[in-house]
Amino acid sequence: MSQEQLYLSPEHDLLGALADLPEAQQRPYAERSQVARLAQASYVALLAPSDPGGLSLIERALLALRVAVRNRATALAEVYRARLRSLGAPTAQIDAVAQFPDAAGLAPRERALLEHVDLLTTNPRAATPAAIEALTRHGFDATAIVVATQLIAFVNFQVRILAGLQGFGGHS
Repeated sequence: MSQEQLYLSPEHDLLGALADLPEAQQRPYAERSQVARLAQASYVALLAPSDPGGLSLIERALLALRVAVRNRATALAEVYRARLRSLGAPTAQIDAVAQFPDAAGLAPRERALLEHVDLLTTNPRAATPAAIEALTRHGFDATAIVVATQLIAFVNFQVRILAGLQGFGGHS
């Protein structure tokens, strides 16, 4: 099984694996496995749905990578880089996410999506109907906007859970 297949397995615990908990801390975390199961189910549902609808699998992974980059979650960002590579995203496109908004290599639709990521990740209270309209102008329908927003919230949740697990395990 490839790393990508493992990450997309409903039985896998992506956050637990990335936290690299010391053996003494694995049991207490495992006892709270309902959180791990639900987080993993959300990961699979949001990043690899059978029908991605108006938000492509690459767009989903691009926005997930951007959230991880904005939060300086290096291990999580690498998971999303690997996801993008497995989907066939060009290296220049993947690299542009980390350098956004200063990098070339992104389509206007992708730039609009990443602007939305940055807004919701860094200053969600500043989100206005105009921010939603900007996505609509770039071809995102209401369902795609809701899914993008859910995914942004979910990856921010992953970042916080991962930080907590790493702190729990004594990692910096």
